[in-house]
Amino acid sequence: MNSAIPTGWSIWPLWSEARFRAAGAAARRVVIIEEAAQALDLLDRALQIDPDYPLAQALAAWCWAQRSVYNWQSDTAGARAMALQCAERAASLYPRFAGPYKLLGRIQLESLEDHEKALDAYIRALEAEPALDGATIRQISEAYLETESGQRLDLA
Repeated sequence: MNSAIPTGWSIWPLWSEARFRAAGAAARRVVIIEEAAQALDLLDRALQIDPDYPLAQALAAWCWAQRSVYNWQSDTAGARAMALQCAERAASLYPRFAGPYKLLGRIQLESLEDHEKALDAYIRALEAEPALDGATIRQISEAYLETESGQRLDLA
């Protein structure tokens, strides 16, 4: 399935509730471990129904990334690996969606410090969505300046 629309309506309530819980925590800028865990549980149920639903995969990737970044679990490397896996799956299912690529770039840039892979992911995001937000443009620049090509620039 190469569409953002779920195959059956049975997944919609799970996706909608998970999205509400994840977005609510992000909008309030409050660490809500319980709601993030509930969102992942709902997304797991949704993905059992339709593992090819890219928006659920992308939101699961974001939730796993938050667990890693904010140390919401003892195995942050495992959470980061799950974030990468879900984001890569979402990108493969819906390559015109910039979200998974932006998340892959951010994980590669900030957590793994693999600037070449970060730049590749951000370029894919830019191809999917040419009008990216300012924060992503800054991250593209940051990734590029840390690559070998960027290091050769004479900024003086």
